[in-house]
Amino acid sequence: MPDGSWHYDWMLEWDSTPDAERALVSFRVSVRPDERVGMAIEGERIGAHRRVYLEFEGDVSGGRGRVVRVARGDLVGLIMSDDSIDVALRIGRAVARWQGSPMGRGSAGGGPVWWRFEPVDPVAPGRASGA
Repeated sequence: MPDGSWHYDWMLEWDSTPDAERALVSFRVSVRPDERVGMAIEGERIGAHRRVYLEFEGDVSGGRGRVVRVARGDLVGLIMSDDSIDVALRIGRAVARWQGSPMGRGSAGGGPVWWRFEPVDPVAPGRASGA
């Protein structure tokens, strides 16, 4: 970032239709989710990102910083509503799953901004556990 700070953008592709311009649900987090399997993650929900950012590396226009991809995973399941997000990711050989809920709202009564993701059983959202 221009001010010397840094963060990770955790981006989840929720709309796989080819014409979906802003298909990445995005959170600004201070830790790498791939290094937090089985641990809680807190993050700020930010504007949806364009799909190009899944592959992009380099300077961001307007002097807003630089993008470096540090991890990649495969989305196994994603269920979203206004007040909850259930996400399962395949990271390497492991499947990690978190359930997120809002911790606070945006200024002037806006939508949920700060979210906390708690680790849960790694069965993908919407699938039976096969017990």
